Amino acid sequence: MQKLRFIITLIALSFAAACKKVSDEASKSIDKKEKIVVITGVTRGLGRALLKEFIHEGWTVAGCGTSAAEISNLQKEYGNKHVFSMVNIADNDAVKTWANDVVSRIGSPNILINNAGVINNPAPLWKVPLAEFNKVMTINVTGIFNVLQYFIPAMIQTQQKQGLIINISSSSGKEGEEMFAPYCASKFAVEGLTQSLAKELPKGLTVVSLDPGNGINTDMLKQAYPHNTSYYPDPENWAKKAVPYLMRISAQDNGKSLIVPR
Repeated sequence: MQKLRFIITLIALSFAAACKKVSDEASKSIDKKEKIVVITGVTRGLGRALLKEFIHEGWTVAGCGTSAAEISNLQKEYGNKHVFSMVNIADNDAVKTWANDVVSRIGSPNILINNAGVINNPAPLWKVPLAEFNKVMTINVTGIFNVLQYFIPAMIQTQQKQGLIINISSSSGKEGEEMFAPYCASKFAVEGLTQSLAKELPKGLTVVSLDPGNGINTDMLKQAYPHNTSYYPDPENWAKKAVPYLMRISAQDNGKSLIVPR
């Protein structure tokens, strides 16, 4: 009887180990599928720093930008596991084509980051050319709309756990700033768009607006304040703190306006 009990125990332990192995393999497969991040504006600044850090963390990245040369360089540097495309997010048809291509090649994103944006040259509002005002609003607001319009349906259809959308905003989306009325207007719009979208998304999807924090030494900052950027953190060091923070955002944050901690 004692020998029979020993044999039964061995069989049970073997069965449990086999089940655990199957479970572990399934978990690995799920994790791999979930580690897809889409980032707009990856050819420079925050977008480029984010993609580098996400890749370092084992994520598959799909990114877009408007520089053909830089997109080609990124593809050569990081290889075909990742997808880099030249896309003007202000072009609705181009974004539709890009989104379909990304989803068909690597799947729908677990994280979608609307990062691409521009700022106006410093000037009082009445001296800002109409073309410049329209450019800021079209890229910073309509561009985000275009990206959301074509990626959200794919995320709704395929997400089994949690999908996260991050709309990059700014402190200028909470308080007006002289000489940058077009940029402030666009970021206020991002905040409102995010809050409304949070009430529309189905369970399982979360959207937040994100202030990167107290100035990052990017080309945009240099355009705005050409003489006062040297003491700001560079994008790479910022991303090392930002990416872990982004991965901790949960459904409880839906609709919130967040800021990357220092």
